[in-house]
This record gives sequence, structure tokens and C-alpha cells, in this order.
Amino acid sequence: MKLTTLPPLSPPPQPSYALRRPADPIPEPALLAWVEGPGAEGFESAWRLAGVTILPASTLLGLRAFEDAYEDHLPGAAPDGRDCMRVIFDVEKILRMALHQSVLALELLASPTPLQLQAPFDRIAPVELAQAALTSGVLRAYRGALPATLDAIDAGQRVAALSGLRRLYTAGLLHREAMMGTDLGALLKSCAPSPIAPIVEGWSDAALSPDEARALKAEARRLDALLDSPGALPERPQNYDLLHETLVAWRLATS
Repeated sequence: MKLTTLPPLSPPPQPSYALRRPADPIPEPALLAWVEGPGAEGFESAWRLAGVTILPASTLLGLRAFEDAYEDHLPGAAPDGRDCMRVIFDVEKILRMALHQSVLALELLASPTPLQLQAPFDRIAPVELAQAALTSGVLRAYRGALPATLDAIDAGQRVAALSGLRRLYTAGLLHREAMMGTDLGALLKSCAPSPIAPIVEGWSDAALSPDEARALKAEARRLDALLDSPGALPERPQNYDLLHETLVAWRLATS
């Protein structure tokens, strides 16, 4: 028997309405935090909210498509009245992102001051999930901030420069102690006296002075160079079983 190929239908059939579904509203997050802004970095920067929700198994099973990330724009929702973006991830999505060393996912889970923390996130510290996923591969993601940080310093952009340096300090803490930290002031206190401490403590939105720019650039390059030495982070996730079992338990609990 010889197989033949039928010519394509013209026009092509449209998907049945039963297989299509209008966009769902953003689900209620169980974990919600600022991943950019004062609550995340310890000084004012762009505002961005991120969160984690737990979709029930009934949403994920079957023929209908489902979303594992939801994003919207919130006009005037930041505490200072500015607009902000919000993105909500399903828990499986955020854990897979963390295993792929996503800075956004890891910093969301490690946020020291979440805006919202409901069951089951109040039963296990989300930072434990970040810690379980961390590997030395995260340093590549953090080091990627160096070129943009140097550009921001050259342009005198204080907020962007300090945000980039915060990421390099976070990378240094991870490299040295396998610990996550996102507040620049706290990071400066955890390491040797830094020449940029006075710049951070006297924060303003004014452009960087030439002396400040030189100090920030030297510090950025110093922090980046330190990451070349042997570090404390493992090459593989420290507790994959914790992530897997947590996901299974939380998914079943919502079903």
C-alpha cells in the first residue's frame, strides 16, 4: 500500500471554539514581591512586581490550553504613583526558571520583604526553594550585568549603575557563601569596607560626579574579577528532591 499526501484544504479549518479559551484573568498570587524597586534593592529604581501562583491540576490536565505566566500593566500602582509591570508565574514555571538559574526567579523566591505570603508559602521559606536550585551557573547570568553597568556609569546614570553593582555584589555573596542577598545596603555591610558605601548612603537621583563614576567603575571591575576564583556554589542543584516534592504536594493540595 502506497501512502499519499492529500492537498491542503483551502481555506484551512479554524480551531474549534471548544479548544480555544479567552484569556484568563491573572490568578491570585500566593507569593508577591517587588523584584525591582526600593523593596528589592534598598534604594529607588524602576518598579516591577512579580509573584507565584499555584494552578490546580485540573487546569493543567486535558485538551484546553493554559497559561503558566500572566503579565499586565498597572497604571499608577507603585507607591510613588508611577506605573509598574506585574508578572505572575505558576509555581512549576518559577521552579523550572530557578533551576535554569533565572535571576528573576531566584530573586523573587529570595525576596526578604514579600508583599504577600499565603499558604503554602508561609509554611516553607521561599528562599529555601531558591537555595535548593542554586548552582555556579547563576554567576554567568549575574556577570552579564557588567557591560550595561559600565555603560550606565559612563553615562552618569546613578540608579542604573547602582542597580548593576547590586547584582555584582549579589553574585559575590553567592560565590563566596552560596547565600542570596538583594539589598545593596545590607550587602555592603556583609563585605569589607567598600569605597562606594558613601555613594550609596548619600543616595540621590543626581547624575554621578566624575569621582563617583571612577569609584563605581573600579568597584564593578573588582567584583567581576573576584568571580574568577574558586567559589562555594555547587555545579548541580543542592536539593532537587525538595523542589520536586514541594511542587507535587502543593499542586495536589489545590486540586
